[in-house]
Amino acid sequence: MASSRIIKQVREQRKFSLPDVADRAGISLNRLIDFEEGLREPSYKQLSALADVYGIASYFFAAEIAPNLPEALPDFRHQDPRPASPSPRGMQRIWSVENIAQYTQQLVLALDFAPAELLPIPKGVDLRSAQLLREEFDQWYG
Repeated sequence: MASSRIIKQVREQRKFSLPDVADRAGISLNRLIDFEEGLREPSYKQLSALADVYGIASYFFAAEIAPNLPEALPDFRHQDPRPASPSPRGMQRIWSVENIAQYTQQLVLALDFAPAELLPIPKGVDLRSAQLLREEFDQWYG
């Protein structure tokens, strides 16, 4: 069965709060606390929901040691970037964007597409350049 220690370690490594994880996984806060303290065993459905929130495979919960997770993302909103602590929802958005980027890269390679030929990179960032880039993208995407 699932290791309560792993459930807690992964949450702490991700720097997710208990209420955020419980809300995102659709599990009551008290039940999640019970899982982490080893007072209750989560069902397969609950483990799957937790795995989705944590961005890992559910079989990691049966391991003896926590999986090697990538280090926290840097928070570049500060002059001196420090590790960010996005919410589970924020991390799921980041993971979705990463998946889309990987898929796009596979398409680019498979189609032998050279995106640099699409439009030269604008020298200055202004509204007109952004509009032109958007128009080119919409035309290409259409």
